[in-house]
Amino acid sequence: MSRKKMSAEPAYRERKSLWRFVGNVLYDLRVGLSRGKTRKSRGVSAGKRGALIFYILMLAWPTAQFAVFYLGVNINSVLLAFKEYDVAANTFRWVGFESFSRAWNLLFLQADMKSAFTNAILNQLLGYVIPLPLSLFFSYYVYKKMFGYKTLRVVLFVPSLISGVIMVLIYTHFAESVVPEVWQKLFGKKLLTGGGLLSNAATSLGTVLFYGIWLSFGGSVLFYSSSMSQISESVIEAAQLDGTNNMQELWYIVLPSIYPVLAMFLTLGVSGFLTNDLGLYSFFLMNAPDRLKTVGYYMTQMTLRGSVPEYPRLSAMGLILTATAVPLTLATKKLLERFGPSAD
Repeated sequence: MSRKKMSAEPAYRERKSLWRFVGNVLYDLRVGLSRGKTRKSRGVSAGKRGALIFYILMLAWPTAQFAVFYLGVNINSVLLAFKEYDVAANTFRWVGFESFSRAWNLLFLQADMKSAFTNAILNQLLGYVIPLPLSLFFSYYVYKKMFGYKTLRVVLFVPSLISGVIMVLIYTHFAESVVPEVWQKLFGKKLLTGGGLLSNAATSLGTVLFYGIWLSFGGSVLFYSSSMSQISESVIEAAQLDGTNNMQELWYIVLPSIYPVLAMFLTLGVSGFLTNDLGLYSFFLMNAPDRLKTVGYYMTQMTLRGSVPEYPRLSAMGLILTATAVPLTLATKKLLERFGPSAD
């Protein structure tokens, strides 16, 4: 028995040492893997940290610009409306609503401002009555891919690609020289007796209004046609199977489907009609005739010509115009949502 025990003991020790060796190898392997994961996770964290630093650096400059040139300027503009410039002390002092009183008198009691408001409202109404139906019609024409739609799309969009100053120069040349000359050659008499279409008092306002309508026409057509292309083809095919013609398809299917986009355009138009200058600054710089001025051009003219003591009054005028435009915009949005057609 003792010999058997003595012979079995070395084998037992060998197996014990083998299992210990295997255990040590597994332990070392597990420790190595855990260290690798730790290093990998540390590397990922470092990478994320670097990406975060990069994003912060990339956003720091535009964020600073937004804070200074948008938030700072607008907040300072609101505060200026309640101040007055003291020339003797060379500083601003709080005066409450005195600037608003002067701004109200300038906006609503001066004779030339009545024509400015009239021109702004007239431009807005003409923009709804004339170009809106035409832009919808031509948008549908492009959407249906009728004859020459690609050429029409390019021609309508070209004015949006050219610089505004160049477009004004081209349009002025046509209105002042080309159109009167062609008229005289065709009919043997002068179109006007007091200059071209833009310089003549009887036609200058209509010429300027037509320029604004024509310039925005191409962008509206492309935007509306792009919205029409999002309509499901199955809906159009079902309507065609029911025997609808193009006008019925446009009225009962296309227009209700793009009505949210149309309502957005109408609402934006109302929100900006008091700041629209009709491109008068591009045509006349600071010397536009009083009969053509709008509220937006009047504000631009006063801002460029104004001095530091006039800043509070201009800020108050801006706030008054904003307080006028906001309820009109919200009311327009509410009415369009309430009485508009449903896409369902």
